[in-house]
Amino acid sequence: MSKIRHTLQLLHSGNLSTRQIDAALGISKSTVSDIASYTRAAGLDWSEAQHLSDEELQARLYRPPVARQSRQFEPDYAELHSELKRAGVTLQLLWEEYQRQHR
Repeated sequence: MSKIRHTLQLLHSGNLSTRQIDAALGISKSTVSDIASYTRAAGLDWSEAQHLSDEELQARLYRPPVARQSRQFEPDYAELHSELKRAGVTLQLLWEEYQRQHR
């Protein structure tokens, strides 16, 4: 039985506190709390979770991450490196120039 399933079973029984569950399973208190909150967010209850496989249960609780789009432009590091070799050029000056170009 997976730790997630075992945690859900102990949470469902209602007889144990979060600290008692973490001591019984050897996981942290925050992990027990996270599993409980993910279960609520997924709309799962113990009767439904019993009939899911470990892989299905994990997939329902832990959704794949959504890639974020960055609005920042990645600088050309090779150009930065060559610019920094010039006399009088500092990283602060290059940063200010970058800020003016990419508002």
